[in-house]
Amino acid sequence: MSLKNILLPLLFFSICYHGRSAGINDTVLVVMNVQDYFVEGCLRPEEAHDFIAVLNKVVSCFDSDDIIYVKSVLTRLAVSLRGLEVDTLPGLDFAEELDVVNQCIIDKNRANAFRNKQFADRINEIDPACIIIIGFRSGHSIYKTIMGGKNAGYNTGYIDEAVRDFREKDQQGLILKYKRKGIPGIPVEDIDFIK
Repeated sequence: MSLKNILLPLLFFSICYHGRSAGINDTVLVVMNVQDYFVEGCLRPEEAHDFIAVLNKVVSCFDSDDIIYVKSVLTRLAVSLRGLEVDTLPGLDFAEELDVVNQCIIDKNRANAFRNKQFADRINEIDPACIIIIGFRSGHSIYKTIMGGKNAGYNTGYIDEAVRDFREKDQQGLILKYKRKGIPGIPVEDIDFIK
């Protein structure tokens, strides 16, 4: 393990802790894309159960006011005799096992949630010291949102065991990509330290 891999999470922890002690709002948790469409497309039922249990454990460590749920709205272009139509794909409800603890649910139609006005406004309103993102599509939506947060000046990260992509092989490559980009990953057992 390189020194950089040890120092990045420690730096992230210290920034979050300092922000809390300085009177800035605590860390915000963003739960992204935990929808039937992704769960059923990503994981076998027993894997889905275990993964969502990890997500629920993370959710339980946060105040409900510090959690934002983000749902992807997937559309497709359909050609019919009446012309072109945009259809919303089915299966976009949250996974049944996910603990949804508030009504702060934001629909997004772009990979980077910061490009959604409602999301960006909510984050600006809270003005958190740190943003932690968990959920599905770690190679696309989560990565783009983390980078969008960093570009907007926020300390952003993810929890190692609480992000997934479609294939396990891709997942391991993504974690390496995150580390190369300086995106800190936090082990799930350290989540109490932040909050």
